[in-house]
Amino acid sequence: MTDADALKRFWELANELTSRHDANNDLTADIYKQVADLKQRAAGKTHDQDDHTLLLAVDAPNVDGANAALGAQYNTLLQKYQRTISRNQQLERDCSELQGLVQEYESNLSKVADKLRMHTVSATEGQIRLRKEYEALLDAEKGTTAELMIENMTLRQHLHQIASMLRAAYESPEDLASNSHGG
Repeated sequence: MTDADALKRFWELANELTSRHDANNDLTADIYKQVADLKQRAAGKTHDQDDHTLLLAVDAPNVDGANAALGAQYNTLLQKYQRTISRNQQLERDCSELQGLVQEYESNLSKVADKLRMHTVSATEGQIRLRKEYEALLDAEKGTTAELMIENMTLRQHLHQIASMLRAAYESPEDLASNSHGG
């Protein structure tokens, strides 16, 4: 998995955790409202009971059924609330783990970047050093080449002079021999 994939996955998980957290908060608020409504209704029925004791005596089976329904609804909502709280805590733990992973990832990424920087600096310094050495060698080679060219030209001149002198020496004995034979 590449760093980009890991970062994308982390981003998706963080967004999902955020949306679930918001949904859990909304659900929790809704449950609190429903519980408050149930308590208010129960308190209202208690006031009604005080005012209408005769009516309650007549409708006692209906009131017990309503209380049972409210109790069942309350238990259902309480279970939903507990599951929501449990899920929220799990999401918070996941979020903490992901934050730890992100911090570890950033730390490792920083270490890698530092090592790359150090390697780049040392490689660059090595290249600069090699370039200076090669330039010094090239300058020395240019100097040597120039000296050799000058020496070569000097040797050619000397060789040319020697050749001229040898030609002159070969021509001289013939001239002498022809002069002495002819004269």
